[in-house]
Amino acid sequence: AGKPELGAMNRFREGALQGIQGQGVKAKWLLASAYQLAGQSDAAKNIVQGLVADPNAKTEQHSETFSTHLSDLGLQLNALTTLGKTQDAEHFVQAIADELAKNSHNTHGIAWALMAVSRHVSDQGDTAGIGEREATKNALKAEFSIGNQDFTQIKSKKAYLSQPLGEISSDTLNIKVKNTAATKLYTSIISKGIPQAGDEADISDGLELAVYYGNPENHKDIDLSAPIKQGQDIQIVITVKNTSGQALENIALSHLIPSGMEIHNANYKRSSKTDYQDVRDDRIYSYFSLNADETKHFSILVNPAYTGRFYLPAVTAEAMYKSSIRTLKQGRWIEITPRIDSKPSAETNTQAKSVIGASKNAEIAVEKCWLYDEANQDSKSKMYLVKGDKVNILKRSNDWVLVRYEGKKTIEKWIESNAIK
Repeated sequence: AGKPELGAMNRFREGALQGIQGQGVKAKWLLASAYQLAGQSDAAKNIVQGLVADPNAKTEQHSETFSTHLSDLGLQLNALTTLGKTQDAEHFVQAIADELAKNSHNTHGIAWALMAVSRHVSDQGDTAGIGEREATKNALKAEFSIGNQDFTQIKSKKAYLSQPLGEISSDTLNIKVKNTAATKLYTSIISKGIPQAGDEADISDGLELAVYYGNPENHKDIDLSAPIKQGQDIQIVITVKNTSGQALENIALSHLIPSGMEIHNANYKRSSKTDYQDVRDDRIYSYFSLNADETKHFSILVNPAYTGRFYLPAVTAEAMYKSSIRTLKQGRWIEITPRIDSKPSAETNTQAKSVIGASKNAEIAVEKCWLYDEANQDSKSKMYLVKGDKVNILKRSNDWVLVRYEGKKTIEKWIESNAIK
């Protein structure tokens, strides 16, 4: 332990130099790095003799190792830094910066790239007119400003720094960065957030997605723009097609269920086979592979258990390690209305209203009773009561009741009148 396995390295070196199948350019650069770290610089130079470090070169990529062009650039840069080939390494740093700005990437590629760049920049140091100790201390120095604000100085002992900028509006979108060190500085602005409900846009980049909602009993389509009856089972069929022109592995399908529905069967009626499936209370994650032009279908049975207005989240699928290949089907608002088994008579309806109007104390009769700020569906809060909770009736307005609940704190909210007894 702690010592290089020179015997194994020598055997591998003999095979690699003779061009044994499966031991390509990447293997040679890695093996040369290992010899360099072991103090065998002559052996390292011999292995890479004649090899050209070209950031634009195409290398073999295998799904088993999750390799991408970005990860190959990071691997190559790490080897060049180890071998002391600074001039060649600079070209790869620039190539990595350009590649990061182009597309989104998987975690494997990002890890290789950032590790290699960080190590390369650390080895360069900042030696312009200051001592070695101070150079290490201030490996990164810069200033930045947002909008019309003054410049703020930042520095780090390490070769990288993450600086939170807070919320940035369109008025402060102008961001300036000034490099005050003697070495190059590469910057990225990363934003994150949650889109407003319904503001998602349909996407079909290498994958196509279709979602069907139907009645499992009569096989008729269900119109989600119309109110959905409580308790009526719904069959959801999600169809995913590979249009990328290549075989795809590790596809992740994310299907989130509205909070007013319950999952009854996650593999209902002839669903396609998955590699793995994670079924939770309110969502289903399915993982699978698709050959070029192959299609798979996933059927789920759900039940609208609770009345109210709910958001039906977007359905998404993406190749986990080829993030440019993805698809999304936009979400929407739905309304679940109470199921009326039989129409009450006018006399019965009048008696029921009289009881509610005269009573001061009542009990929640449904499993989950949502609380509203006003007597309408649009004012739904995040709070709810459960079956058996005691409330005091304060006021009645049509099909709504204003109640007071005495718990850890007193709550006064509106509920639907059919939720109490």
